[in-house]
Amino acid sequence: MSRLKRVYAGDEIISETYSDITWKRLRRMRNSDLKRTDILLVVDRPLSNETREALLTFRQELRDLPTNYPGENANEAYDNYPVKPEVE
Repeated sequence: MSRLKRVYAGDEIISETYSDITWKRLRRMRNSDLKRTDILLVVDRPLSNETREALLTFRQELRDLPTNYPGENANEAYDNYPVKPEVE
């Protein structure tokens, strides 16, 4: 994910801007990712221990976003948004 937006004229970059992210938008993204990974952690789903641990870590990092980036730092939180692990 990137807040950087580039405008091209052919192969040439003619402008670069960064968009601002709100906590509301970031919260929606986070909640969506938490919902999508809920089903992956059901007890009877066959996952390796490594994959299960990676998913649990990812979910914890999502829940920690507001704590790790307090105040008006939604942009910084977005720039450091956790990467969802590959699921088998």
